[in-house]
Amino acid sequence: MKLTLYRGIRNYHQNKTYGTGLWFSTSKNVARSYSSNIITKTVDSDNVKIIDCKGLSWKRINTDELARKYKDFDIIVFKNVVDAGPKYVNFLNELKPFENEKQGDYLKRNYTADTVVVNNNDLIKEDYFPY
Repeated sequence: MKLTLYRGIRNYHQNKTYGTGLWFSTSKNVARSYSSNIITKTVDSDNVKIIDCKGLSWKRINTDELARKYKDFDIIVFKNVVDAGPKYVNFLNELKPFENEKQGDYLKRNYTADTVVVNNNDLIKEDYFPY
């Protein structure tokens, strides 16, 4: 499976996700909700675990636990997951998008993508892993 991935770089410490691989999104918009400093990587592997999240928020799925459980896969793809990062609050203040729609509808429309965990550092050719 070949994927083009985006990551908003805040720092290289992943305290909450320690013990998992490096997290990316298939959406620039989702990556930008973590940082305006975006890196792009293309990865390709046949050793892939796909988990369909059916449009649920990452908070309701326990993606960290699943990433630890399936750490032997090169890539874990959480399909159709809603993931708005910490910069999302700043976007709300700037855009004020909720005058005519519910917050959940806005989140699903603008922050649903595939969240991807890369466990095999050789696929990204750089030493970003915090462990």
